[in-house]
Amino acid sequence: MSDFLAKQKRSLCKGYLVLSFLVSFVAVYFVLDENVAFVLLTAVVAGTWCGLDADQRNFKLSRPLFWGILLIYIVFVPAYLIKTRQARGFMAIARALLLLVMALLIAWGGAVLAEEWRYA
Repeated sequence: MSDFLAKQKRSLCKGYLVLSFLVSFVAVYFVLDENVAFVLLTAVVAGTWCGLDADQRNFKLSRPLFWGILLIYIVFVPAYLIKTRQARGFMAIARALLLLVMALLIAWGGAVLAEEWRYA
């Protein structure tokens, strides 16, 4: 079960990068606010990832912590990582920030491409 959940978490991270591009591209192409779409996508991915991780670690994810992750993920995801990993949580936070930066760059690329196509 643990291997299965680990694979799901990796697939979720890869899908997040692809969806970052698609959400940004579609939002810009159809003149929507791509920032709101990206924030909502990130919140859903963060909540799903933390839920899978909690199952993998046999950690009871409390309802307030889960809602905190969904609503204010920039604060609650690091809190969750430190709570479940103690000192190793800081390395996990660094990896999560790296994933977020990669997703932001990919989303920016999608927005630029959509702008070019929309006015071409």
